[in-house]
This record gives sequence, C-alpha cells and structure tokens, in this order.
Amino acid sequence: MAAQLVLYALAPPSYPTSVRATGVGAAVAIGRLGSVAGPLAAGQILAAGAGTTGVLLATSPGLVIAALTIISVIARSAPLTVSMEKAKA
Repeated sequence: MAAQLVLYALAPPSYPTSVRATGVGAAVAIGRLGSVAGPLAAGQILAAGAGTTGVLLATSPGLVIAALTIISVIARSAPLTVSMEKAKA
C-alpha cells in the first residue's frame, strides 16, 4: 500500500535535475496503472477458476523482475571503493 508513497522519496535521485519531475511523474503514473491493473487481472484469474495459487503464480515473474531491477539500481548507485594497493599502481 505504501509503495506508491515511497516512489516520491526514492525516485528523484535516480534522475538528472533537468528531467527529475518528468521522471518521477512517469514512475508514479506507471505505479498507478499497476494499482488499477493488478486487481483487475487478479479478478480475471480468480474468475477463471485458478484460485489463489493461480494469482500467486501469475505475479511471480513480476516479482522476479522487480527484484532484479532493484538489485541493479542498488549496484549502479553504490559508491566505488578503490583499495590503496590499486591506487598506488
């Protein structure tokens, strides 16, 4: 539920200053589309008779993609450390 609010705090540093408002707006818009489409898709899966197992299986690829995206963003934004031995060389 609070994931939408987290975008307002975490998304701005990911964009250059010149396009920051546009980037955050696009991220929030896509999040809101997901907030609408998610329950509609879950309803269709449940109506098809797949049950809660079908809903969970249908969401699994999205969760894996989200996790990989988060890991790549963290790895990209992590500060690079140079050991003293490499700095002397």
